[in-house]
This record gives sequence, C-alpha cells and structure tokens, in this order.
Amino acid sequence: MTVFGLPFARFAIIVFALYIISYVITSFLKKKKSYTILKTGVLSLTWLMIAIIAYNPDFAYFISRELGFGQNLNTLIFVGFIILFALVFRILKSIEKIEREISEIVRKEALKDLEK
Repeated sequence: MTVFGLPFARFAIIVFALYIISYVITSFLKKKKSYTILKTGVLSLTWLMIAIIAYNPDFAYFISRELGFGQNLNTLIFVGFIILFALVFRILKSIEKIEREISEIVRKEALKDLEK
C-alpha cells in the first residue's frame, strides 16, 4: 500500500518524525524548562535526518560516500556512536554539576546547624 507514492511504512515514519519535531519546537516556544535550545536543536535535527532518510534512502548512501565509508550501515553506526559519546559526556557533565550543587547545599545546611 502506498501513500503519496511512498510505501506506508516510510510515510508513517515521516509523519511521526514531523510530529516529534513540531512537539519539540512548540514545547521550547512554550518555555518548558526541560527543553533548552541545545536539546531542541539536537532533537529536531535528528528527527529531520530520520525523515529525510525515510523519504530518500539514497541520501544515506550520499552521506556514506562523502564521509569515505563503504556502506550505509557503517556510516549510520559510526554517527550513532559519535552521538552516544556526546550524550554520555553531556550526562556526566550534568551529574558533576548536580554533585557540586548538592555539596554546596549540604555545606550551607551544616553551617546553619553550627550557628544554632
């Protein structure tokens, strides 16, 4: 079954990706605290790339060829690892910041208890 000349599965992926992009952008515009400009940009770009590859699978081959990889799967795995490493680094950075903030709060509370 085709929809607008695309197989249904590819069409569904594109519609889902566009829905996620619109949800992320409207959440950012409504000033939801969990959506920073960085998170909005990364999520939008990721889902945009998914939609582009679903619409035109040859785009993945073009990216592979331009990056010098032999096959599409190798490129996707490589890019996936880069994204995962970046996310792990960001999470570790956030955890360290939270640990510093907790230490500061505990110190302030301990000093309040000493003053009493």
